[in-house]
Amino acid sequence: MTLIASESGASVELRELGCCSRCVVRLLHGAESSCQTDVLNAEDSIREKPICPACCGLLHHPSLCQLTLNRVDAPHMSQLLESVAYKIQSSTFEYSACILKTVTPVNIILREHILWALLLQKAGENAAGSSGLIARQPEAVAPFSTQDVDKWRRNSISLKVAWQWIVEPLLSSALQVPFIQSSKDILKELLQSLGFPPFPETSVLTLNVELTNEHSKLECEDHLRVIRPAVSDEIQAHIDELLNCRPEKNRRKRGALQKHVLDKIIEIQEPEISPCQFSKTNLQPLLWTILDRKFVLPCTLPATITLPTTSKVQLGRDCPVVIAGRYVKLDRYLSQTPWIIDTKRKLSSSVEELIADTVREQFGRNTNITFSSSGREDVDVRCLGLGRPFILQIENYDTSLKKVIERFSKFGAKSHTPLTNDSSIDLLLMATLVNSRTGGRLFVRDLQIVNPTDAARAIKNGELEKSKCYRAVCWCGAGGLTTDLVQSLARQCRQLNSDSLPPESTMHTYSWPPAVFEGPIGYLDYGPITICQPTPIRVLHRRAALERMRDVHLLRLADYRALIEVAAPEYADYEQWSSLYPAEELFILELRCDAGTYVKEFVHGDLGRSRPSLASLLGRSVDILTLDVVAVELDWPTRLPDPDLPTDSPC
Repeated sequence: MTLIASESGASVELRELGCCSRCVVRLLHGAESSCQTDVLNAEDSIREKPICPACCGLLHHPSLCQLTLNRVDAPHMSQLLESVAYKIQSSTFEYSACILKTVTPVNIILREHILWALLLQKAGENAAGSSGLIARQPEAVAPFSTQDVDKWRRNSISLKVAWQWIVEPLLSSALQVPFIQSSKDILKELLQSLGFPPFPETSVLTLNVELTNEHSKLECEDHLRVIRPAVSDEIQAHIDELLNCRPEKNRRKRGALQKHVLDKIIEIQEPEISPCQFSKTNLQPLLWTILDRKFVLPCTLPATITLPTTSKVQLGRDCPVVIAGRYVKLDRYLSQTPWIIDTKRKLSSSVEELIADTVREQFGRNTNITFSSSGREDVDVRCLGLGRPFILQIENYDTSLKKVIERFSKFGAKSHTPLTNDSSIDLLLMATLVNSRTGGRLFVRDLQIVNPTDAARAIKNGELEKSKCYRAVCWCGAGGLTTDLVQSLARQCRQLNSDSLPPESTMHTYSWPPAVFEGPIGYLDYGPITICQPTPIRVLHRRAALERMRDVHLLRLADYRALIEVAAPEYADYEQWSSLYPAEELFILELRCDAGTYVKEFVHGDLGRSRPSLASLLGRSVDILTLDVVAVELDWPTRLPDPDLPTDSPC
């Protein structure tokens, strides 16, 4: 029997079962290169009646696959495509291309399974056929073989794909933008020649359409109960599991849930749970297994056919915009993220809010922003120097990236600057805008658009590999540091690590206060040493009880009084401590250590749990009064010129 004759025979069978011409093409000719063209050219299917049992009208009913362009602005909600096009046009999203993602009703999977089973019952045996569990017609009268059916089934085009073939050109004409299959389909050279920005995938709008059918659950339950006696015990157990399971309940307490957004408490009703426990994930493998094993099944298409309805139409972005930068924190009453406990805000603002709120305004009201940084400092710790690297992952943004670059980039938007997907585009003018709104509590620099993959890798590697430098004002009781104490500290560091500073030959030169050789201040250097730190008592309530080995690469001591006499702006914050403690009992500690070192615990010992600690090495009570991060040694993101002083903002 020829392939053409087999397909012709199967086509007749499907048409007798009521399938529309488009479903016949997608089910039998999926392997052919002309399949898409044939589906699109089968325009007569629009007038076909009754409703196709395979697609439930999705490929031929006028309300589901036609679009009257002159009615887009005032859609009839019964017309699926008109309502979809209207929702896109009435949104605030700016876009240059669209991606359509569709979820079809789960009963479509069941109906296609029944059609294939019915074709298998019509198929004849052949030499390479199966074991004959399905009662088939004799070879002489069979229009096609079981092998033909298996091949058609495995090469068939899903209903979702066929529907998108039909509707994407219609929506594209209505919206005047191309529809693409994925963001990777965008050709950078072509889009830039059309005026697209770098990172062109950010100009793509994703349209998620979820279709449902009110009879899906009933059809699935009825069919599984009918075929259950005809399958093996193993498959019966799987069917029983599906029939007896209930929709997953929300495990949280019933009633309204609370979500804290800044200082507002939003009441969120418990989400509705779909009454259908069947899905493509749990149903399709079962049905395919049943077909592959060729069980003799009582198969009948459900008598009632209802049109699918729209469950959800959601707009969004597949590709986030990622902005990187560094922040310098100058306020000791500023947490990194919103500090809310038991619905009560502890501090008026945070680093995240001061940065993200201004950035969100520039991208639109729908924008979601996720803030991440390379580590974090305590609320009462300043972050000085070049600052701490951070990223903002911006999703579902309304405003196009091209407009943001044109408005806030000082260099990247200029025509002579080469722009590629791997380049960083500065947002120095946005940094100036952010700085104008922080009240001097925070300073942002090196603000730029970066490649999302590079950003995630840099932040993750920075957490594992970077070192950090600290400066602290410390107190040592019983009269403060002495020459004997600093020399004893040197000997103990040498015992911990024979390569530790100072060299044994110069140990006797260490004195307190330190002698000044270069610059205005004298220093005493020690280290490196390795310390063991259990999870500190102060954070045990929120972190696992683990022991961590950390390296202190350099430990440096300086005289507090000598530092204050320098009168540098960054030291002005330290002067207050001389009014609370005797100045001779205060000293300056500078550290360079691994990321993740608990500096406060290293100084005072955390009740002897941090081993060794500065207190144990000195043999005195030592406490830390104030702490600053002075450097995060991560060479990312790219250094940029300092942003302009916040005078006239581009807002």
